[in-house]
Amino acid sequence: PDVAPFVLATQSLRELQGIGVPSILAHNRELIDVFRSALPQRWRPMVRTEGHGGTLCLPAGSEAASISERLRESAVRHDRRADTLRISFHLCND
Repeated sequence: PDVAPFVLATQSLRELQGIGVPSILAHNRELIDVFRSALPQRWRPMVRTEGHGGTLCLPAGSEAASISERLRESAVRHDRRADTLRISFHLCND
């Protein structure tokens, strides 16, 4: 068997352990706060950091299509399933 995937995974896990999961979570929540502050005021209540890690699911209801379009126009990659938008924040994002 090829051991390369295990070697790569080991290095990634060491990197994450060195940074620390609490630091990664704090970074993700900071990014979510930046994202929320850039939204129009009426959309901000949909965004909360409590109970979220790096992925934010927004139950946007009837505004899902318009929010999705604005995100696309701003080059924000996201996923849309019905009326829910999903955005993933990562350690490598600033």
